[in-house]
Amino acid sequence: MAENVGVPTHLITGKAGSAHVTSSDVRKFNRCYSGYGDVYRLADPIDANWTVSITHETLRTIKIGYGSIMWNGMHIRNQEEQIIEFSDTVGWKFLCLHYVKNSSTGVESVEWIIIPDTEPTQRRNFKDNITNAYVTYYKWYYDGEANTQQTQVVGTFKTGKDRDVDIAALQAEGERLSEVVTLFTGNLRQDGTATLSEDYDKFAMLGFTTSSHAESVYWASTKIIASVVASGNWFDIAIPWIGQGNGYLVYRTDLYRLFFTTKRKIEARRYDNYILGGASSATISKGAVFPITKIYGMGRIG
Repeated sequence: MAENVGVPTHLITGKAGSAHVTSSDVRKFNRCYSGYGDVYRLADPIDANWTVSITHETLRTIKIGYGSIMWNGMHIRNQEEQIIEFSDTVGWKFLCLHYVKNSSTGVESVEWIIIPDTEPTQRRNFKDNITNAYVTYYKWYYDGEANTQQTQVVGTFKTGKDRDVDIAALQAEGERLSEVVTLFTGNLRQDGTATLSEDYDKFAMLGFTTSSHAESVYWASTKIIASVVASGNWFDIAIPWIGQGNGYLVYRTDLYRLFFTTKRKIEARRYDNYILGGASSATISKGAVFPITKIYGMGRIG
């Protein structure tokens, strides 16, 4: 048998009874449903102009288009286009939404306001006990003769349909980025050089397999390569292996430095072997044995 039967809770969307739907209810629903306590334009799929667009009508006037905005769960509707004139003072201009809550009556309001020079403290999300808040919607620089550096700060909220499209695109991108292309296979020539089938910088990452570690793949991001290209056009890979000497197991690492003489030609040079924990030799010598047997490209760019 159930216990505590009949203990009421709050039915927000009930049809009859005492007043039950408040602005706080709607605000919390919007925040919970969308997952955002932020500020976004709400696009209307039927009315392409319902975007709260900003245009400079004259040198010192801007027009705010009609549309809807959701700020911290609050639905704000700009029912008609508005034209606002701003001062002739040179400097940055910030078109802001200004939220005010009367602490005595609880009445809330939102207005457009242009603030010069210094951007106000931003409250893109806040609790219901806040009585005053600003958020920048659009900003630009006025030099007395022109309006420049115009920036739409607030983006457009993505609908479920938009997100489905995004997810499909990400899945396609993921399949493309997971493609592994063999750029070189076989042993490097005795002089340690090889020619890749494609430019290395067409890939997000490069990989290497070795004859001594056939099951291992050593990956290096081209971001690392790019960072050293300017200072030397090379990067290092360390290949560990276990050998035996004088009856003892020796854990050793071979250090190879790979030079890109062009985007397709590579030259490998080997440092003198060194035992882990010891100092590596700074001498680079071209050896006859290079264990790199395959070079891969992963994450095709473009």
